[in-house]
Amino acid sequence: MLTAPTTQGPVWLKATGPAAAFEAGLYVLLSRVVPKRALAPIAVDAERGWILLPHGGEPLGVRLGAADLANALAAVMHCY
Repeated sequence: MLTAPTTQGPVWLKATGPAAAFEAGLYVLLSRVVPKRALAPIAVDAERGWILLPHGGEPLGVRLGAADLANALAAVMHCY
């Protein structure tokens, strides 16, 4: 994962390994199916598994305290 500043804000390049190359297509699908819940890629190289993404905001670990972060992750993963 690399980040770079642009005149439109920071962008992130995610270069997956071969086992996770499917993520490139998954980002495209999710941005169409649930656009309010997934970042829309700026560009995708599905063959390489590379994804260029806009900045999605501060990571949850920065925005939430430890207890709130644990609760948020549990809710997402349906853990009780």
